[in-house]
Amino acid sequence: MKKLIETRNYLQAWQERLKKANEVVPAVQEAIEEFDWQIETLNQRPPESHAIATSQIDEQADIAYERITGILPQMPQYDPSIGIQINSIAAAGGTVSFLYIQQVNDMGTPGALDYAKNAFTSYRVLQVSHSRPDRVRNLIVKKFPTVVSKFDSAKTTYLRCSAGIVPEHNSALEMRTVLDAIKGELFERARSLPKEKMTWEKMSERLVSDLNRRATLLKQKDIRRTLYDDLSNVLKQREVRSIDILWMQTLDHLLVVLTEIC
Repeated sequence: MKKLIETRNYLQAWQERLKKANEVVPAVQEAIEEFDWQIETLNQRPPESHAIATSQIDEQADIAYERITGILPQMPQYDPSIGIQINSIAAAGGTVSFLYIQQVNDMGTPGALDYAKNAFTSYRVLQVSHSRPDRVRNLIVKKFPTVVSKFDSAKTTYLRCSAGIVPEHNSALEMRTVLDAIKGELFERARSLPKEKMTWEKMSERLVSDLNRRATLLKQKDIRRTLYDDLSNVLKQREVRSIDILWMQTLDHLLVVLTEIC
């Protein structure tokens, strides 16, 4: 819990610094225009004007450089890909939190059931506001385009299930099909020889060189197994999780896995 709060606070501090930096942007733009004018004007001076000393201009330019670089340090050069990585890191926490919330829900007490219901409902709203299905689809288009049609079918079937048009086991089957397809693509990409026996651990090692990203991907093995078992229970019409919860878990798992692989 402590590290969750510290991570949230770190991001909030970064965001607050960005807001303050944005307040400076208009002044920076005006200064750029001012220096553009000065540079352009000096570049266009006639040859005979070169006899006039520019020592005062040079002296003021030195002062300007020292003062501006002193009060306005350069911002880091961010790789655009870190945005989706941040989303993945947060979603990975969501996949683990889901397992905890389910354990609380399984306690069956009124307080536990009410807590879990509120947690799941608020997370569903969060996923919608983050356009999670669209982000996952974009990753599939980019990395495993042959799976796009399966994902689209799973999404459509889930929406039809939520509307009461098709039974839950239809939706669960489509979700499981996507999980199988993604795993198959991952294993195939990791193989060095045709039909080589592959494991999640070996796949993670071969496809992800960064140790932190690999650790995140490795943890998804157990997340996937639990999710897959729950989807299978829906197909067998046993006591099961809500199809809404399973869809949210599927989206988070796919987002994490597809982001972490190279």
